[in-house]
Amino acid sequence: EGLAALDATIGQRGAEGRPLRARHGLPRARGLLHLALGDVHTATDIAHKDAPGADATIARARAALAADKPGTALRELKALAGSALPPRQNAEAVALELAVLARYSHDLRVPALTRRLAAILHRTGLRLPLALLPPDDCRRVLDALTRAGFDALVTDAPASLLVPTHPVASLTNRERAVLEALPDTKRVSEVGDMLGVSPNTVKSQLRTL
Repeated sequence: EGLAALDATIGQRGAEGRPLRARHGLPRARGLLHLALGDVHTATDIAHKDAPGADATIARARAALAADKPGTALRELKALAGSALPPRQNAEAVALELAVLARYSHDLRVPALTRRLAAILHRTGLRLPLALLPPDDCRRVLDALTRAGFDALVTDAPASLLVPTHPVASLTNRERAVLEALPDTKRVSEVGDMLGVSPNTVKSQLRTL
């Protein structure tokens, strides 16, 4: 119903009848509504057609995570590294990165990212970034916050607004190693050097992820 109303408003008013800020916000709203309905394909399509920017990058990462493609989500988020993002975008990006790593990683990045996310949520009062994670990922992030002692943040956190789409796939040891190396570098050759394998092997694992 919400999606139908949004599309009807867009059709009635047209692009010229909306302020620039509103036009930029529409793809994000439509993409989120499609994800909430479980339509990952359309949400991904909207994100890829959106104008370049942090919101589009975050939307692509979120859609990739919902489609059970954590490697793709992590590569999208790498593009935001070092960017000075507004609080809402920063919280969403950090929550997504933590969600990816919490699936398979048990190294120091998970607790460090958990503390970083907790600091952002505490400072801003934002909780929606948690609800915009796929249900299983939301649960893992909340578990990470609880283990780190941030129970107060978990108590008033909303449930995920998205519907389950895919079960989390079981990764091979090599796929897991490639996924855990992605936050440290963008270059396939560097990942190969870190793991002692050829670039072609890394590319093969990335296609699977």
